[in-house]
Amino acid sequence: MHTPLVSLATADLSAAVQQLLLARGGRYASLVDEGTWKESAVLLNVPDDESGPSAPSDPSASAGPNAPFAPSASSEPSASSVSAASSVSAASAGSAASPPGQSGQPAHTGRAAAEKPLVSVDVPTGTWLVLPWDAADPMYLGTWLERLWRRGARPDHLVVVTSHDHFPVEVLEALVERFPIRIAVMQVPARRVIGAPQLVPHLQPLFETGTLDQMARVNPLEHLTSLGDPRDPQVFFERLRRATPRAWVTPTLIALNVLVFVVMVFWGERSNPFAAFEYGDLRDFGANIASRTVHEGEFWRLLSCTFIHANLLHIGMNMWVLKMLGETAERLLGTAAYLAVYLLAGIGGSIASLGWTLADEPLLPSVGASGAVFGVMGAMLGFVLWRRGTVPPQVFRSLTRSALFFIVVNVAFGMAVPNIDNAAHIGGLIFGTAAGGLLSRDLPPARQPRRAHRVVMAVVLLAALALAWWLASMRAA
Repeated sequence: MHTPLVSLATADLSAAVQQLLLARGGRYASLVDEGTWKESAVLLNVPDDESGPSAPSDPSASAGPNAPFAPSASSEPSASSVSAASSVSAASAGSAASPPGQSGQPAHTGRAAAEKPLVSVDVPTGTWLVLPWDAADPMYLGTWLERLWRRGARPDHLVVVTSHDHFPVEVLEALVERFPIRIAVMQVPARRVIGAPQLVPHLQPLFETGTLDQMARVNPLEHLTSLGDPRDPQVFFERLRRATPRAWVTPTLIALNVLVFVVMVFWGERSNPFAAFEYGDLRDFGANIASRTVHEGEFWRLLSCTFIHANLLHIGMNMWVLKMLGETAERLLGTAAYLAVYLLAGIGGSIASLGWTLADEPLLPSVGASGAVFGVMGAMLGFVLWRRGTVPPQVFRSLTRSALFFIVVNVAFGMAVPNIDNAAHIGGLIFGTAAGGLLSRDLPPARQPRRAHRVVMAVVLLAALALAWWLASMRAA
């Protein structure tokens, strides 16, 4: 949706409005809206969240849809039916400010205002159109909205952010009469919001003391949710770190793999610690062998083989890659989902190995965590594909390119070098990608998936594993 060029202050305030909606669980209506988030008009959908904060107690917020404008917060009555909710600013903190308890929003000043978490502020649900509007005459707004309507867009709420010092009241009244939509106008120079009483109390806190001054110096959104703009890659990774402060599953998995390797070194039959383990060692410690796993029903080998490695180079390479990928994947998915992905991908790789590599070699052992490691890479790919609307474009491009490069290089290497089980790699990748998408989540403070939802997704993945096992066992029988 093209709009005229806007000033930096207007663009920053438009971004702040969007951040408020994102913190409430809003999502962009399309990738185009996300890509042009600061310079152009954007649509966001705010879902209904019954568990969210309660609506403000502002009397004006309960006004019916036929009461188009908020009552005046000024001490002098206005001659017009349109009035403004005065801001709490250093220059106008006196008679122009609404007394606490009347506006529904507590009065915040100084540092307290800058640190107020807008995550806790409720906003009306529905489709929001955030429109920065500077260069063109406000009279042109009606024509612009008509074109939008003809294209099929039907937002419930319109927020016009403008640097026009005196927005014509008659324009606002005419728009309300022509379009079935709640409209609020945020005037940057005057630091005030006018328009629908259902919107004004939610938008006015953006004008609290010091907020616009902070916008001129730093990322304007950091001081609103204490999380920053989620489309900024640095802020995105900071949100990952805050969502999962301790990524303990990855180092624990690495420690378990190393522990098993050390035990095998001391209890094994080989004399050279740098040489490959003997067949008997691999078999006794739980290698995936078709004659044992399928014919003798030792199903536990599907998982135990993922913690066994043939030699020092084998475990060194797998653990290095797991360390590189694991912590990011763990923070993307959360610890429980990440552990489930790792184990499911490892088992999926073992099943694929049975159905392909080991089907004609019933005594050949298959070992290694590479299927689970491929699953971790696949989980990251599945996450960014499934949640593409919540991942910064730079991060999306970087992760997808890295994943494709990793997959192509390792599969090609496995085809060129003997004794590498490509079936386990591909099987782990497929199950990891599926699990990463199905068990993915939006990062906090967005609403998290319910436990029942993740349980259902886990059951679906287990059913897929069961089907794959049936097919592989039929082929290996």
